[in-house]
Amino acid sequence: MKRIGFTLPLVAALLLSACDSTNNQTDKSRNDQAPEKSDIQTNNKVNTPALEKIENASKEPTETVSNDNHKKDIIKFLYRDAVLSLKNNPNAEDLDTLFAYADKDLQNAIALVKADSMNTYDGYADEISDCSEVRYILNLSVGNGYSIDEAADVKYKVLDNGNVRASILLDGDEGIADSDFNNYKDFSLKCSDEGCKITDMLDSYGDSALQAVELACR
Repeated sequence: MKRIGFTLPLVAALLLSACDSTNNQTDKSRNDQAPEKSDIQTNNKVNTPALEKIENASKEPTETVSNDNHKKDIIKFLYRDAVLSLKNNPNAEDLDTLFAYADKDLQNAIALVKADSMNTYDGYADEISDCSEVRYILNLSVGNGYSIDEAADVKYKVLDNGNVRASILLDGDEGIADSDFNNYKDFSLKCSDEGCKITDMLDSYGDSALQAVELACR
């Protein structure tokens, strides 16, 4: 009986020692896992800016399309107002309507052309100054054989360079292919929060009104 009483305390001591060892291993395991959670949080923070860049990039095409549509609308309004002006006054000039839609530089160019003393064609080519010739670039119609209110239709499109092309169709022009059609005017525009303004006008030969005024009227 004495031997049995001595053995039982030994067994109890061994069991307690085993439990302490198991608890220490569990605590150590928990401490080792803690940095992993921190690393996961850090990785999440690093990925966030990349998502923001993707979201911002997706907005740019929409803004470009909206801007192009606004440019096209401005040129539509320009031609609409020019036709209405001619209906109210047969002697109205395209230049006056264009002036209202132009920026300061183009307005100054229009003013120089209008102020030229020989800006009215009276049948004699040698009496037209070089400055007055710029009027043909600034006219909303192509040539001087008709006014814009006589056009059958005007089609508008935004070109790859951002300019807006107004193609003026007369009766019988409907069947002409776009590649062969040269009865048009191109408009350069600059847009801001306040709206879009026409900065230059080009004819079907690519001649710039601003450059022509600089060479012939100053």
